[in-house]
Amino acid sequence: MLVPAARTAAHTLATHGIPLSRKELARQLRADGHHLSNATASALVRVLRAEATPPASASPNLSHPEAA
Repeated sequence: MLVPAARTAAHTLATHGIPLSRKELARQLRADGHHLSNATASALVRVLRAEATPPASASPNLSHPEAA
């Protein structure tokens, strides 16, 4: 599966200050020796962005009086 390789590629991009995009992720993965379509690269970007965004229910709403 390409998700672990995509995580590594995304880290490489971030290290170099390059924002995550389908084009850049595909370029980095191909440079790392992986073969993938642009559609697969788009799907991988969605996976990576979902992993980076915590679910809304993950953090309690501490501003509500009953939450304290």
